[in-house]
Parts: sequence; C-alpha cells; structure tokens
Amino acid sequence: MTDPSFSLRPSKETLTAQSGLALFGKFCQRIGLSKTVREQLPPPGSNRGYHPDAYVLPLVMMLHAGGRYLEDIRAICKDKGLCRLLKIKTIPEAGSIGDWLRRMGENEGIDGLANVNKWVIAQTLHSVDHKKLTLDIDATGIVAHKFEAQYTYKKFKGYMPIVGHIAENGAVVAEEFRAGNVSPATDNLAFIKSCVSQLPEEKCFASLRADAASYQSAIIKYCEDQNMTYAIGGKMSKALLETIQRAGNTSWKPYVDRHGVKTDSQITTVSWSMEQSTKPFSMIVLRTVLEKPDLFETGRYKYHIVATNRLEEDSTAVLHWYSERGEHSENRIKELKNGFSLDYMPCGTQGANAVFFRIGVLAYNLFILFKREVLGKRWLRSQIQTVRLHVYNLPGKIVRTARMLCLRIPESFFLILKQIKERIEAIPAFT
Repeated sequence: MTDPSFSLRPSKETLTAQSGLALFGKFCQRIGLSKTVREQLPPPGSNRGYHPDAYVLPLVMMLHAGGRYLEDIRAICKDKGLCRLLKIKTIPEAGSIGDWLRRMGENEGIDGLANVNKWVIAQTLHSVDHKKLTLDIDATGIVAHKFEAQYTYKKFKGYMPIVGHIAENGAVVAEEFRAGNVSPATDNLAFIKSCVSQLPEEKCFASLRADAASYQSAIIKYCEDQNMTYAIGGKMSKALLETIQRAGNTSWKPYVDRHGVKTDSQITTVSWSMEQSTKPFSMIVLRTVLEKPDLFETGRYKYHIVATNRLEEDSTAVLHWYSERGEHSENRIKELKNGFSLDYMPCGTQGANAVFFRIGVLAYNLFILFKREVLGKRWLRSQIQTVRLHVYNLPGKIVRTARMLCLRIPESFFLILKQIKERIEAIPAFT
C-alpha cells in the first residue's frame, strides 16, 4: 500500500467541525438557559463587563465538547462557524473565566447556580411519570495538587465532593463540593435535606440508598419521620456480630445475585436498632466463607450488611435493589468525572473550583435533558463520548442565503441532524 499524498491549503470559508454541538447550543437557547442564568447569577460590575451567561454557556459547551482545562475554551472561540450559528460575538479568555469563577466562589454565585440547576432538574422530571423518586448519594475523591487542597482519608491530596442522583433519570439533584479532609459521613443529613429541597413541589423522594457513611441514627430517624424507605450500608459492631452468630443455620439461604447467578454466599435477616433510633429495622446480612478465617474477629465468615426498613419484602430482592447503586450512582459519578472532565479542577481556590464543579454538574444535567427531549430513546443509555462521536463532532459549512444562515453538512449525516433540529424547534418554551 502506497502512502497517500495530499496537500494542505487554507480556506476563507466559514466551517465548523462541531455541527451537532451547534444544535446542542441551539437547544440551550431554546429552553432559555441564558435568561435563567442572568436571573440567578450576579450581574457584571460595570456596563463593559460580561453577563454571567457569557461565561456559563461557553463553559457548558466546552465540557460537552470534551474540554478539560480553561484554556480549552479557545477551541470554542476558534470555531467561527459554531459561534456564527449561535450568534456568539465574544467569549471571555481563559484568564477572565478563572477570575470570574473566583468572584462567584466568594459571593452568591454558587447559590445562584444551585437555582439554575433546580430549574433544569424540573425540566428533566417532566418525562418521569413517578411522583415518588429514589435518591442515591455517594462521595467521590478528586485528586488536586492545589495549595488549598487537603489530604483525604484515601491519602491523596484533593477534594471530596458528595453527589446526589435521581435514580429514575440519572440527573444530579444536588452536590456539595467539600475539602479533602472532610469525612464522607459529615453532615449527610443536611445534604439529604438539600437534595429534597431541589425537587419541584409535585415530586418527592420516597426512597434513599447510601453507603455506610450514612449509617447514622439521625438519617434513619429522618427517613422514618418522612415515610421514606431506605437501604443503607451498615457498620459491624461486636453486639451485632454476636446477634448474627446466634442466628440458626436454618435461617441462612443461598444467595442468588440480581443477574440470576447462584453464589457461594448465604443471606439472612436479623432485627436491629441503634441507640437513638425510635424503631427497630432489619439488617440484611450476606456472609461468605473466608479462605483464611480470622478466628479472633469475624470467625470463618466475611460479612456484608445493609440496614433497611423494607421489612415486608424478601431480603434478596432488597439487596438487589440496594446493589443497583453501582449503576445508578457510582457509574454516573464516573461519567461526571471521566466524561465531563470533573476529575480535574482548574483553579487554585476551593471556592472557584466549587463553582466550576457546579457548572460541570449543570452541563451533565443538560446532557440528560438533551437526550430525553431531543435525541430520543435509543440514546438514553449513551454516554457523552458516544454522542460526541456520532452527533457533536460532525463537519459543516456555513453559508448565507437570501434570508438566513444555512448549515450545509454531508449527506451521510444530514438525516440525524435534521431530526434533531426539528425536535428542538418543536420543544415548547419551558420558561
């Protein structure tokens, strides 16, 4: 095979390598994102300053395009075709964006973004029939070698944000950007209440799933008071271990996982309560034989325990439901960090990084909304990398006809972008 031979020449034509991203930008404009951002975030300090949407929208688009650093905003600036289609005249430089993030982190900007996200959450729930939802919460670590960053319990320097997901549609209902030295168990009840407050009035959380960091009597009492069912990872104690070991052999059943695979583990349920809990609850216990038994601690078994108030249900079914956290929470946090580059924080101060993280969450929720309202069912399980490849990163040429701009694209891509454009134009104004 001979080497292909071709030449390179500059063109004065207005082109874009991101025709699909232009349609996502049009979608954001259609639903009134810029208007909502201006209403909720502080205005510029002078008539010559940029309005907040001039920072938020380009950052959202940069994260959708795969940008990782603030300097990657230049890829949006240099795409003249994209800017022309969306009527974006100027975009702040990376240094100006960094200064704005720091200013927002020092005043009410972070709260304003929470209100913007609450507005987006309400839109994502329009197509969810359930009035009663499931809340999944989990903390995650972000490595950051910043001056203000603190060491986490996992012995790396960075941050430890906590994230709450709506299991039914995958949207992030709330997040809290925490310093690295803050324990994952700190103020989790306050965070749960914050998640509840972000829902529209016609929706509510009926269930909670969380890991052992939320195994707290205050959280269990709150769930009981709010009539919420829960499944929370438990913590072993000497008294609980003795109770488990007193369970008769006939109470243990073979455990079949949620994929229908029979395992070597056994499952049972014991009644349990905490010192400050008002009602007893069930502790689902999964035991597995240890290859090297610890005779002085747990004996010949390894235990996995889950606290729940779903007393009338089969313990195996409840454990299957709890195990879905891996898909509904942990995998979606991976999408946040890997797909939207939130595993990297661009600024030196925690406040500025908290604002950037919240904008990243906003970009993620807009992606959830874009898939549901525009792309359709076949794309609902697609990650952002797939949408970039098949939708966003499609070439186009911008020309002006007698009355309007026209985006010309190759015939092989025309049908999918035409359908997307028609669906965007059919969306009623949410505002």
